[in-house]
Amino acid sequence: MPETEGMETIQQLRAVDAELKIPAISGAPQEWRILGMAENHGAHKTLAKPFKLAELTEAVETLLRPPAP
Repeated sequence: MPETEGMETIQQLRAVDAELKIPAISGAPQEWRILGMAENHGAHKTLAKPFKLAELTEAVETLLRPPAP
């Protein structure tokens, strides 16, 4: 995101659609707590780089799964 920070993007997406499932991915050091901040801003699923393809697949499948009745 060359002109927008991740947290700002999450807030903008949340403003457009409060029900939108938002993933967040970061390669920042864990001590920066970026992914925790992303969750606090509304990200539903987070992944820390590097991650395995299976982890990404599981995250996307979880986000796309319809809510339980």
